[in-house]
Amino acid sequence: MTIIRQKKDIDLLKVWGTVLSITVACVAIAGIFSYNLVVNNSHEMTQRKGDLRDVEVKNAELKGKLYELTEAQRVQEFAVKNNLIVEKNPNYVKRQVVSINL
Repeated sequence: MTIIRQKKDIDLLKVWGTVLSITVACVAIAGIFSYNLVVNNSHEMTQRKGDLRDVEVKNAELKGKLYELTEAQRVQEFAVKNNLIVEKNPNYVKRQVVSINL
């Protein structure tokens, strides 16, 4: 009895087409994910810039209040009100080290 088998040739064109289409699909999916990452980062940067601007405004307001409280005229008024005098050579409180010799 004779068995006839068909010749199994690998069609290189079909293999290359399949590999190429799978590669293109993977690249397209990776492109979509990377695009989403870029857009999300862009939105986050915009939000962070707004937050930074708000913090800078608040910082400027606080500096203004601090400068207003420490004006020379206000400090002098505070000193007069509390009977304080300005010393030219002030002696600051220093920590003294006590040594015990036994």
